Amino acid sequence: MSGQGGKCLPPVFGGDKSYGRWKTELEAWHLVTTTEKKKHALTVALSFPEGHLNPAPVLLDHVGIPHFPCDVDCAEKDTAESAHSLGTRPGQQGLRKRVRSLLEEQEAKILAAIHNCQKVKAQLNQYETTVRDWGREQQVLENKLQALMDQCKDARVLARQEELSASDKRQQVDHGEQQLHTVLQAVRTAASAGEAYETIQDADHVMEEETQREEECLARFPDVHTVTTLKKTCPRGAMEPARKGDKTAQLREGRRDSREDAVEDCPVCLTVFDEIGRRPRTLPCGHTFCTPCVNGLKEQGRVTCPNCRVEHPVPEAGQFPITYIVENLLRRMRGASLASPPPCAEKDTAESAHSLGTRPGQQGQKGLSKRVRSLLEEQEAKILAAIHSCQKVKAQLNQYETTVRDWGREQQVLEDRLQALMDQCKDARVLAQQEELSASDKRQQVDHGEQQLHTVLQAVRTAASAGEAIETIEDADHVMEEETQREEECLAMIPDVHTVTTIKKATEVAQAALEAAATVQAAQQTAGVGGGAAGDASLPVAAAASSIRDRVDALMSPPLRSSLHPAPQSLHVEDLRSLTQHARDLLQRGLVFAVHTTAGQSRQASLSLEDDRLYLHCLRDQPLPRGAVTLQVGQPLLSLPLSLPS
Repeated sequence: MSGQGGKCLPPVFGGDKSYGRWKTELEAWHLVTTTEKKKHALTVALSFPEGHLNPAPVLLDHVGIPHFPCDVDCAEKDTAESAHSLGTRPGQQGLRKRVRSLLEEQEAKILAAIHNCQKVKAQLNQYETTVRDWGREQQVLENKLQALMDQCKDARVLARQEELSASDKRQQVDHGEQQLHTVLQAVRTAASAGEAYETIQDADHVMEEETQREEECLARFPDVHTVTTLKKTCPRGAMEPARKGDKTAQLREGRRDSREDAVEDCPVCLTVFDEIGRRPRTLPCGHTFCTPCVNGLKEQGRVTCPNCRVEHPVPEAGQFPITYIVENLLRRMRGASLASPPPCAEKDTAESAHSLGTRPGQQGQKGLSKRVRSLLEEQEAKILAAIHSCQKVKAQLNQYETTVRDWGREQQVLEDRLQALMDQCKDARVLAQQEELSASDKRQQVDHGEQQLHTVLQAVRTAASAGEAIETIEDADHVMEEETQREEECLAMIPDVHTVTTIKKATEVAQAALEAAATVQAAQQTAGVGGGAAGDASLPVAAAASSIRDRVDALMSPPLRSSLHPAPQSLHVEDLRSLTQHARDLLQRGLVFAVHTTAGQSRQASLSLEDDRLYLHCLRDQPLPRGAVTLQVGQPLLSLPLSLPS
C-alpha cells in the first residue's frame, strides 16, 4: 500500500502480484484506510491501471466492500472521450473518463455553491446597508428630539425665573401692606394735632411708594417673552385657569367682572356685607369673607382660605374676628359724609364724640378738633383703600405665580416624555449598530467560505491523478457542506425580529411627535406667535390696561395645542376591551372617565390601567380635566373585566 497527500491508497492489482496477495492487502487496506467507507469502492476502481478490465464488481464482493455498478469500457474509448471532454484542460488528459466525469460533476457543484454564496453575500450586504441607514435615521431623530427637549428646558427655566420674580414682587407688595397697616394704626392713635399731621405725611409717603410698586408689578407681569415662549411648547390645558363650576377654582382664578372692585361684596358669594347676618370676618391670612361663607368653609375644625389656600384652625370661640374696619368703611360708603369745619370748639368736641365714639382705642382723639379728626378719617379711608388695592395685586401675583409654576411642571412632564422618546431612539440605534456588526460578521464568514470554494475549485481543475482527484473531491464536499450550513444559519438569524420591530416602533413614535411639533409650529407662524425676536412681542392694546390674568389670556389666544398633546379622540368600549394603543395612552394619562347620571346630576369615576388590568375608581363630583374622554356607565362598560383598586 502507498500513501499520497496523507490519504492511504488501495493496493494495485496486476503485474506479478497474485490475486490472493492482492486480496489480502485489500482487506488490510479496508480496515486501516482513512477514506470514507462509502467511497471505498470508487477508490479501488480508480486504482486499476489503464488497459485492464475492471474486476471490481466481482473482487470487491469477496472482501466485503460495498460497490456501485460501473460499466467498464476499453482504454481506447476512455482515451478518446477524455480527449473530447477535457481536451481544453492540460494535465488531465491522462485521467480516465470516470475520474474526469466525477471531477466535472464536482466542479459544477462547486460553481453552484459559489453562486449561492454570492447571492447570500448580496443579501447580507443589502441588509447591512439598510440597518446602517436605520441607525443614521435614529441619530437624526435623536437630534431633533433633543432640540425639542432643549426648547422645553429653556421654557422651564424661564417659567422658574418668572415664578421667582413674581414671588419676589408679591413679597414686596406684602411688605408694603404691612407698612400701610402700621401707618393706619398710627393714624388711629394720633393724640395731638402735630402727631396727626406728621402721621398723615408718613401715610402719604407710604401710599405713594406702594402705588408706585403696584404700578411696576402690573407693568412687569406677565413677561411677554416668557409667556409666548411657553406657549410654543406648553399645552393650552396647563395654562388655562379653572373655569366655572368649581367655586374654589373660581376664587383662585379671581373675578374679572364688574363687581371685582366692589369692596362691599363678599368675594365668595358676591353678596353685600351687612351688620346683621353677613358681617365681614377676616382670616389670619388677611382675607375677608362674610360670616355664612366662612361657616361654610369650616371642615374638621379648620378653614382653607379660598384666596391663598392657606389653612387656619378655627378659634376656640368658634368664629373668626369681625372686621370693624370694613364695617366702618361701608358705613361711610353708604352715605356718611365728612362734616365741614366746626364753628366752635364745643361743637367740635360733640361731633368728635359722635363720629369716633364707636372706634375702640380712639378715645384719646376726642380732644382733637373736628378738622383734624376729619383729616384723620379721610386719611384712614385712603389707607384702607390702599390696603385693599395691595390685597388685589397680591392675589393677582399669587395666582400668576401658581400659573407659572404649573407651566414649569408641565414643561418637566414634556421633557420627561421627550427623554423617553430619545431613550427609545437611542436603544433602537444601538440595536441597529449591533445588527449591522452581526450582518457584517456573517458576510465576512460567507466571503471566507467563498474563497475556500474557489480554492477547492482550482484543486478540482488541476487534479492530475486518481488519488489526488479523490482527495480533492472529499475536500470539496466538506467545504460545501460547511458553507451550506453557514448560509442556512445566516438566513435563519437575519433579520433579527426584535431589532427590526424595535426600530420600527421607535421610528414611528418619534416621527409622530416631530410631525405634531411641526404642525404646531406652522400653526403658530400662521397665527403670528413668536414671529420676531423675543423683545418684539407685545400685548394687544385692549389687554394692556387690564389685570394680569387678562393679559395672560390675551397672550395665550388663540389657543394652540402642544406637539405632544394632540386633540382628544373618541374612545369606545371595544377599545378598552382590546386595550388598543390609543386606549393605553389615554389610560396612562388619566383621561378616561366613566360618567354616571342620576336625577340630572353627573358624577365621574376614573379608569386606570396597571399590569394590563383595568381598574374602576370611586364616583366623585369633580370637574373633568381638559382632554378627558367619557363613557356612560351601562351594560357595555360593566361587561368589561373591571377591578376595584385596593
